[in-house]
Amino acid sequence: MVSWEDSAAQQKRVSQVGGERFVDFFRTAAPYIVNHSGGTFVIVIPGGVMRQRDVLEGIVTDVALLQSLGVRLVLVLGSNEQVDAISKARGVSSAVVNGYRVTDPETLEIAMEAAGRNCVLVQALLSRGVNVAPGGMFARAMPTAVSGNFIQAKRRGVVDGVDFLYTGDVVSVDVDAVRVRLDQGDVVLLSSLGFNAAGEVLNCQCYDVAVSCAIDLGADKLPARSLAAPDASSSSSSSSSSSSSFSSSSARPWTRLTERGLQWRVEGCPQEVCAAVFSCKAGVRRAHLLDGALLLELYTFDGVGAMISRDRYEETRVAKPGDWIEIKSILEPLAKDGTTVAMSDDALVDEVSAGAFHVMERDGKIIGCAALRRYVVIAEVASFAVRPGYRNEGRGDKLLEYLERVARDAGVEKMFLLTTRTADWFTQRGFLHAGVAKDSPLLPPGKVTQEGRNSQLYIRTLVR
Repeated sequence: MVSWEDSAAQQKRVSQVGGERFVDFFRTAAPYIVNHSGGTFVIVIPGGVMRQRDVLEGIVTDVALLQSLGVRLVLVLGSNEQVDAISKARGVSSAVVNGYRVTDPETLEIAMEAAGRNCVLVQALLSRGVNVAPGGMFARAMPTAVSGNFIQAKRRGVVDGVDFLYTGDVVSVDVDAVRVRLDQGDVVLLSSLGFNAAGEVLNCQCYDVAVSCAIDLGADKLPARSLAAPDASSSSSSSSSSSSSFSSSSARPWTRLTERGLQWRVEGCPQEVCAAVFSCKAGVRRAHLLDGALLLELYTFDGVGAMISRDRYEETRVAKPGDWIEIKSILEPLAKDGTTVAMSDDALVDEVSAGAFHVMERDGKIIGCAALRRYVVIAEVASFAVRPGYRNEGRGDKLLEYLERVARDAGVEKMFLLTTRTADWFTQRGFLHAGVAKDSPLLPPGKVTQEGRNSQLYIRTLVR
């Protein structure tokens, strides 16, 4: 039965909580909800985060919601900071060499204690489940969390003369056992503890565990909660800053450090960065480095963190015939205010079909475009634009560099453009003013200027 009684009061309540913003967010999130459902995420929660109760509660609440949306979840709980704190309180000292703790029997007991506390704490927070609607309209959805001896490890042994004792290196993950739990709808909890064939407990690194698990499971994503996500501009749930992303192929400063597997700490590289790069190189599609707002990163178009991707999340390419509608949506407002020359639909379709247009695409959405019209050894740059919301982040430079590369490969010696409003930007990038465009002898044969526009001509010689 549907009742329309007191609809005005209900509408008032909805407006008070930002009804329009909720609808917009839900519409934006819809494709991600569909895409992520059934996917496997391995989420790293470092020990430093485990010590911040308010932050941890928010993360676990988000985890419960992700699980209710059909995401298969493995949580890797770090405990390094807890081990440090307990050791200090008890007067126990343990050396850390090249990022690995030397784990003596007393330190191992502390590591086991810290890992156990973290596991119980997360289980307790998950028991709250997804928030229940006022009035108890819906049953409480409480995810079941399970842990086990899923991590097989071996003693790290003696490295450069240092005996690491009960410190371990991850050998493998019992993915079949983990998948059984995931298939049952459980949230799998992993600590930084592994086990060897002799029945010993070994103290491993949580990022080693996470990377090995993500690779062996063939995970779709590896989100890591980082207190200092690189290039993320310290975005939090209250920040409107756009996210940072780069493909694994462009993460070259760290790629070299992953050639030897998981031995990145020796050279001081941030653990979460190299873990992300290594996992993407080994088959995980995307890794996210966050300083908060897990749901905003996973269920909005731009997210709030830094993302490393195995695929081309953002690329520049030749426009396809079907791209003309999105190109038009970028250029139309600029044509109305006189920044660019207006084009008819037929003219735009013809130029796109002829391969003159190039587009910058971000996760399937066209966010920038430009035309490169060749006149033998000289080429015109036209209809150069980046969609609002994606400007002032270097994308115009990337688009121009791409056009220059295409032009050079085609044997073009000079590039020119006609402009009335954007001269300063292009001048800063090496274009020289060559006077009024109309009737200029520097224009290639066949180039026609628009009457009354008074466009200025700018030229740049390409250096080979």
